[in-house]
Amino acid sequence: MWLEGRFYLEFLRLVRDPVFRGVDVPPGLRKPVILIPGFLAGDWTLRTQYDWLRRVGYRPRLAGLAFNVMYSEVMLKPLVDTLLAVHRKTAARVARRPQPRGRAGEGALAPQAGARRAGDHARLSSQ
Repeated sequence: MWLEGRFYLEFLRLVRDPVFRGVDVPPGLRKPVILIPGFLAGDWTLRTQYDWLRRVGYRPRLAGLAFNVMYSEVMLKPLVDTLLAVHRKTAARVARRPQPRGRAGEGALAPQAGARRAGDHARLSSQ
């Protein structure tokens, strides 16, 4: 935890990296991706990753969580709603990019989406 103060240095290293600028990164081909924040974090913590994914050709979508503090069952409702909305709009597989605490509900997201999709063919991939 005491290393958290170094995030400025890590961010500077990140923005100077050629990969951050999209050099030698395969195009995203406008594939949809849902970003899921980690525990005690919200969508605002994923803004850099969101911008990078957009820049390299993906269609990122934030999960719609102000703060990820609820237990998995409560957290799943907005995630399933977002997943289904993205799938309906794109008719494509939707990749999930959970952060560490975001993975807690990851295993339960597929069955929840399957039960609620009502004719949609929302398939999940966690790449």
